[in-house]
Amino acid sequence: MERYPSLLDRATIANPYPLYHRLREEDPVHWDDELQTWVLTRYEDIEAALHDPSLSSNRVDTLRNVNSPEVSEATQQTLKATLSMWTLFLDPPHHTRLRSLANKAFTPRVIENLRKQIEDIVGELLTPASPGGSLDVIRDFAYPLPAIVIAEMLGVRREDRELVKRWSDALAVLLGSTVCEPSIAENGARSILEFRSYLRELVDDRRRRPQQDLITAALKAEDQGSLLSQDELLANCVLLLFA
Repeated sequence: MERYPSLLDRATIANPYPLYHRLREEDPVHWDDELQTWVLTRYEDIEAALHDPSLSSNRVDTLRNVNSPEVSEATQQTLKATLSMWTLFLDPPHHTRLRSLANKAFTPRVIENLRKQIEDIVGELLTPASPGGSLDVIRDFAYPLPAIVIAEMLGVRREDRELVKRWSDALAVLLGSTVCEPSIAENGARSILEFRSYLRELVDDRRRRPQQDLITAALKAEDQGSLLSQDELLANCVLLLFA
């Protein structure tokens, strides 16, 4: 059986397209030993998998730094309490319900109210390029723009962006690492607790002083009788900022 490099190899990360091409041609339903997961590379197979009710989105129970015997039970419980509510890891009907609430929050009116704000952010990010300056379009524009916009939509203060980035980086290591290290799990759990505490203050403030933002819209959906709980709201605000 021919061995393919892992998707996490440095060379693959630097230029994954040759491997993608090989997999599509030679092994379109590919098992990655390092990731411990199946990798689909053809559109038709991916579309079929996404519509197959027998396949689950729940990967929380297979994350190495969440379910390892080396990770303390308290840390595991902290991680699962949030990750298990992410729409990313939910199947219908729970995913359908939370996705519907998110759709209600991301209304055209909410987005339109942010138009001027987003234009200002774009102008700020492009400033180094004019006149006679330069910027890296990916690093200096395409990467920070959606992160800043989502943060603004949720009411994150500009001076707190570095905090959010630190918490998000810890979660990226937790979810992306193929090596089980208790310190990775502990740092991830600590970051989730700090993340949720920060967002809880924002939610409490929006309950007292509603604004034209995403959290206020989500709280209105909750008030109108949907089944969104405080824990679900906090968990998926973490997901939005992390993503």
